[in-house]
Amino acid sequence: MSAQGRFGCEGRCCEKSVSTEGASVLAEPARSDVQRDIRDALEQVTDLQALFDVVARGARRLGFEQCAYGLCLGLPFTNPKTLIISNYDARWQRRYCDAGYLRIDPTVAHGMRSDSPLIWSNELFRHAPQLWSEARSFDLRVGWAQSRFGAAGTVGMLSVARSHDALSTAEMAARDAACGGWSSPLTSSCPRRFAVCMVSNDRR
Repeated sequence: MSAQGRFGCEGRCCEKSVSTEGASVLAEPARSDVQRDIRDALEQVTDLQALFDVVARGARRLGFEQCAYGLCLGLPFTNPKTLIISNYDARWQRRYCDAGYLRIDPTVAHGMRSDSPLIWSNELFRHAPQLWSEARSFDLRVGWAQSRFGAAGTVGMLSVARSHDALSTAEMAARDAACGGWSSPLTSSCPRRFAVCMVSNDRR
């Protein structure tokens, strides 16, 4: 069960989703079928909420309690349409928008210019200590983000987070070895699928 709302964020519309599914999460071991299951599910859904639910389930299978997906369509050039959807605490979603944290979030700055994966750290947030402190108060303590770039300037960024167990490069390498690039279906397929769903929803 989930509830949706729209909040003004940097003068653009941010679609937010708060899901109560999976409140208690146990990390499932990475398996070779994770990629296939996620990719197949992504291709079968046409609704934004259903699409995000697939992403959230994939994140949980990979050991992350929370996740967010941001998409900038790049068009129109004067006011690109932006979507942010997550299962973060609703209070943090509103605080993030109200405080204008999108402007100073170093994960967003990195994701807009690079598709290299990024692990959250104290060093990463050294110029945004208030943002980092508040995020951690909502159990967003350990995280990872990666962007993918699409046609016509489209940028999609996946962020996954958990409240404990530091994410190391060794864990990332182990998961890659186990499932051939564990994050691949979540990052590579999402920009296109979310863009399709955004356009479909706007036409309704």
